[in-house]
Amino acid sequence: MMIGLPLNTGLGKELGKKGTSSDVTLYNRRSGEKVLNVVEASSYPEKITSMLLSVSLSEFLVFHVRLDGLDKNFAEAVLAADALEKKEGTVFLDGVVEEQVKPLVSGTVVERYEFFSGSPADLLARLLSLESSRSSAGPARVLVDHSFQVRGVGTVVLGVVLSGEVKKYDSLTAHPLEKEVTVKSIQVMDEDLDSARAGDRVGLALKGVTPEEVSRGTVIGDAETVAELSAAIEYNRYSQDTALERSMLFAGASKTEFRAGGERLLLGKKIPVWKGQNMVVYDQSKRPTVRGRLRVPG
Repeated sequence: MMIGLPLNTGLGKELGKKGTSSDVTLYNRRSGEKVLNVVEASSYPEKITSMLLSVSLSEFLVFHVRLDGLDKNFAEAVLAADALEKKEGTVFLDGVVEEQVKPLVSGTVVERYEFFSGSPADLLARLLSLESSRSSAGPARVLVDHSFQVRGVGTVVLGVVLSGEVKKYDSLTAHPLEKEVTVKSIQVMDEDLDSARAGDRVGLALKGVTPEEVSRGTVIGDAETVAELSAAIEYNRYSQDTALERSMLFAGASKTEFRAGGERLLLGKKIPVWKGQNMVVYDQSKRPTVRGRLRVPG
């Protein structure tokens, strides 16, 4: 199960063993049959995309709130969670009380989160009790966040199984590359497996592509590649001025500029999307930076 830490407070190291680190840092822990994967926005607030990726990859969020952290960066992360409709989460209170935080999250999905006080060990126990809500029914969809070359293995991608089940020797399409790839091997928590299910963080060895061709933002499996979208932007209540000067879209793990073209939004590059997907609209020239959402019909 993927747990997101949108605020860069160092809480991740209390919850698991450090793994891959780039603009986000991954931690993992195994307890019996339960596997917990934590993605912390370790480059936020310097890079807003670090926070957006942490939120996007995760199905359960933990806002680690300290007194010195009730600021604009906290507010942006709350707006991102709301835009992506991340309805499951916890507000981990650290030196603050619920009454100080509640007014700041009113009207967003975060107001319905559990407010939790205790130690990091108490929080870990709570997180280990959770079950993934991602569905293994339907076609496989894997969202890639890292890719690289491994000597003797070839191209390896790391990512999250968003839906369905991916199996060894499956032939799937990589989007937006629009190229068929073969899954040579699968690892979960460094263990070789024949398959991985929705909710799992996986490493896939792929045949037929280079790491550069399946970089961050690639979707392997059920998706389509688009260069424009017909959906309307749903602005949040803090975005009274809807004129976007540096219009950006964060979709899955991809980011791209966009501009209005009649009733359609013209994207700066082709990206993979899927039905019912939520995307974050943001403008780095404004405050708040997170302006709203775009929802793919379906």
